[in-house]
Amino acid sequence: MNIDKLSTHINVLEDSLKQLLEVHKAQKKQIQNLLEENQQLKQLVSQRDKTLQDFRNTFKISTIAKKMIKKGEGGVDVRKRINEYIQDIDKCIAHFESLK
Repeated sequence: MNIDKLSTHINVLEDSLKQLLEVHKAQKKQIQNLLEENQQLKQLVSQRDKTLQDFRNTFKISTIAKKMIKKGEGGVDVRKRINEYIQDIDKCIAHFESLK
C-alpha cells in the first residue's frame, strides 16, 4: 500500500512539474514579446525625438531668416546665409558620423 501512495505522490509531482514547465514556457514567451515591444517603442521614441529636433531646427532657421529680413537684408542674401548655415551643419553631422 505504501508503494501505491508513493506512486500516487510521484504522479502528482509529475503533473505539478508539467504545469510549472508550461507556466514557465508561457512566461518566457511573454517576456520575449515584452522585450520586442520595448525595443519597438524605443525606436519609435527615437524617431519622434529626431522629428521633433528637425522641427525645432526648422523653426530656428525660420526665426533667423525673419530676424535677418527685419534687419534689412534682402531675400537673396538671407537664402544665401541660410544655405551656408545648412552646409556647415551638414559638415558637422558628417564629421560626427565619421567618429562613430
